[in-house]
Amino acid sequence: MLDFLGISEKFPLQPNMNSGVELVADFESINQSINDILSTPIGSRFFNEYYGSNLHYLQFEPNDSVFRALAIFFSFDAITKWEKRISLKSVDVQMETEKSFIILPYNVIQGNQEGNFIY
Repeated sequence: MLDFLGISEKFPLQPNMNSGVELVADFESINQSINDILSTPIGSRFFNEYYGSNLHYLQFEPNDSVFRALAIFFSFDAITKWEKRISLKSVDVQMETEKSFIILPYNVIQGNQEGNFIY
């Protein structure tokens, strides 16, 4: 277990056997955080209106070069702003006819370990 990555509640909240909530640690904590950042529209958090990303604007846009460039920019901007435990190595968008995947390989800053997240 990599103690410096932190421990957080598993989302959605789930009870455990000890009358508490399930916890996540290590890369699962980072991946859960990245998912939360990318899926939260900016302006939707009451106490932190700048948290999140603008990816929701691309939801019904066609899969073209403009979509790809904006998805890369919105993802990179949000992750570098809100997830300080990692540094992104790159951001790539893999487009198919009806769906797209954002591929985020990263390095954990403390410990220099590699991880990967696909959104």
